[in-house]
Amino acid sequence: MKASVIVVAHLGDHLDDSVGSLEAYRGRSDVEVILVDNGSAGRCGASAAARRPWLRVLRAQRNLGFAGGVH
Repeated sequence: MKASVIVVAHLGDHLDDSVGSLEAYRGRSDVEVILVDNGSAGRCGASAAARRPWLRVLRAQRNLGFAGGVH
């Protein structure tokens, strides 16, 4: 079974803490970590992925809200 952990970010507040807490799952074949950059002006997903290449980043063009970001 594969598990997906989805982190939805809009402003990037606490993003380093959130993603950093998932560092232990890096390299596991049964867990993927997905960061949804939910329309942030500062492109917080791109900067997080530059520091953590194991993240899968999806970028929304606009803020979809939390429910839209995880679906």
